Amino acid sequence: MEKGVLDILVEHFLDKKLESAMKQDDKFKELSNRICEEGDKFESLGMDEEKHDAANRLISLHIASIDFYAKTAYKQGFKDCLSLFKEIGMIEMPKLHGKSEKL
Repeated sequence: MEKGVLDILVEHFLDKKLESAMKQDDKFKELSNRICEEGDKFESLGMDEEKHDAANRLISLHIASIDFYAKTAYKQGFKDCLSLFKEIGMIEMPKLHGKSEKL
């Protein structure tokens, strides 16, 4: 499946630019440190391999869900911004095949 321009922009801004900005944010650094501390506690619980793997799969699914949510929210925000610019006359959407381009 070919990626659209908006998907490429979302990947670029969320995966590269936002990550760089977050690494400079004190609240994000604090949360990252707390995650590491809790991860160390989790590893020291001494769970058997099956429980450990199940917990890791659950955590991975939560992370994937949050990642999907963030990218979808960013994409929608980008579309909303373009719609606002169009509505106030800052930009004009090109017509494709006699129709206005849908955001």
